[in-house]
Amino acid sequence: MKVTKIVRDFVEEKVNEKYPLPVEPTEAIAQEREELEHRVSEAMAAASEVLTAKLRELGVVYPAEITRMEVTSFNRISDKRGRTYADYIRPIRDAYLEEKAEVEAKRAKAQKDILVSLELGGTKAELLEMLANLPD
Repeated sequence: MKVTKIVRDFVEEKVNEKYPLPVEPTEAIAQEREELEHRVSEAMAAASEVLTAKLRELGVVYPAEITRMEVTSFNRISDKRGRTYADYIRPIRDAYLEEKAEVEAKRAKAQKDILVSLELGGTKAELLEMLANLPD
């Protein structure tokens, strides 16, 4: 069978139905981000207290109205002294991206195998059989 654009689109559609892409876990990512922001704000409040105590211990003179220092931001520094701004929501996102890559690889392999088989002389009946017998 000659593989035309129509046949290629048909095969792609049927293979994509068999191997649907996973749904991105946006709610889990948002919840994890919210929990992280809460933990970071608690850590920064604790850092503010430590900073204030240490500056008083070192004898840094404050104007009378200043009773506390506040840490408002932080940077992550790598072992090589480089600043890193990586996303903290990695486990959830990485699992999703890994699953998505696996599904896309299955799709590509199935489509390639079917199209090569058709180019080498497959028939419509063989095409339908191959589509019906796609592994899970």
